[in-house]
Amino acid sequence: MQPRAAQVAGIRVGRIVALVFIIAAATSALGGVLLAATLRQFTPLAGQSYLLDAIGATFIGAAIHREFRPNVPGTLIGVLFLCIVANGLNLLGLDFDLKYALSGLILVGAMAIAGFRRREAAIGSLSR
Repeated sequence: MQPRAAQVAGIRVGRIVALVFIIAAATSALGGVLLAATLRQFTPLAGQSYLLDAIGATFIGAAIHREFRPNVPGTLIGVLFLCIVANGLNLLGLDFDLKYALSGLILVGAMAIAGFRRREAAIGSLSR
């Protein structure tokens, strides 16, 4: 959050950021290998269908956070919520394309809720 403050405290920020990028690249590569092994073929755009779920889970997590910022626990709650919705649609036997439409509506709803909460927080801080 505060790279300058961490730098003043003696933490090597550049090294930590580089390490985080290396870990993210390694886990992404592992995920790609696991996806290719599951599909038993290499498809360059195979992960494209997971993009809306990832963005939606992040925004749902940000919408429920106190400071409206993306965070790991909120994102995990967003993933759980979207998985429950997708599983429910599968159990109901509804069309698979409806999942994307519903995920998009949930994403728009989460962004609207976060926007309204942020506006209320800004108005509340001005009135103090």
